[in-house]
Amino acid sequence: HGSVDALIKGLEARDIGARQAACQSLGRLGIEVIGHAAAASLAVCLDDDRWQIRTAACEALGLLGEQGAQPHACRITRLLGDEDGDVRRAALEALLQLGGALGHCAGYVAVHLNDARWPVRAAACKALGNMGGAAEAYTGALAQLARHDVDVQEAACDALHRLGVEA
Repeated sequence: HGSVDALIKGLEARDIGARQAACQSLGRLGIEVIGHAAAASLAVCLDDDRWQIRTAACEALGLLGEQGAQPHACRITRLLGDEDGDVRRAALEALLQLGGALGHCAGYVAVHLNDARWPVRAAACKALGNMGGAAEAYTGALAQLARHDVDVQEAACDALHRLGVEA
């Protein structure tokens, strides 16, 4: 597929905007169109020096869903410790696609319920809500957020609901 090959080449462009656009386009095309080799090329961008590229790569892998993100789950999980809040949020949102398959990472995700940036806290709530039984230990923390954190109240309540707990 020629356009997929051109987008993969675009991941190596000098221009940061072109690289971000290549990531986004590959993510939007879907795993069925781009294939696992292209997803692996996207995953290489998770190690980029620029936070914008790491963010775009996480978002694109998230768009590829479980089939596209699962092979790269360990690399995505490492980005939960990134210094940039946008990267942490995007990593959590990508992990959201993996749900229960990533239950062993619930503790790493739960740490971000206390992140200084509310979009990161909201993404952590959503990811935990998708992890099923593995997230049960964190329902108390989610309930606290549902009651006291206006910025993430909705995400925390939704997570509790998904876990079968009344907010």
